[in-house]
Amino acid sequence: MRPWNKLHCSQNPLLPSVSALLAQNGKVLLVRRRHAPYRGEWSLPGGKIRSGEGMLCALKRELYEETHLNAYNSALYQITVVHRKYRLYCFRVFDWSGTLFASDDATHVRWIPIAALSRFTRRQTYQTIHHGLRYIRRHQ
Repeated sequence: MRPWNKLHCSQNPLLPSVSALLAQNGKVLLVRRRHAPYRGEWSLPGGKIRSGEGMLCALKRELYEETHLNAYNSALYQITVVHRKYRLYCFRVFDWSGTLFASDDATHVRWIPIAALSRFTRRQTYQTIHHGLRYIRRHQ
């Protein structure tokens, strides 16, 4: 086998995952992770797609499990790879309902001012959020 072919024949395929970007009044919704990986870190709500589950179903399930919010209108804005382990499908959620509180995989949930995001998130999360916010501005 040629060395370059090894790049395409991974023994560990990427795990499909989703994240939800909710923004309003100059703030973005973040959750503090309860479990590894990233325990204790702030990130967008989301998680792994279950076997046989569609991306939108996973997005709605993960958002509800972590925040008790129901997503109604969303759009895919980015696909990225996180730590060579996860293929992350990032969605901008435009409409939601419910009473916000942390549960399941989140210890806290909070609306964070966009200007303060760099103090709360890892670099890749920060970049993903700002890519989503640019997507919003282009499609308004």
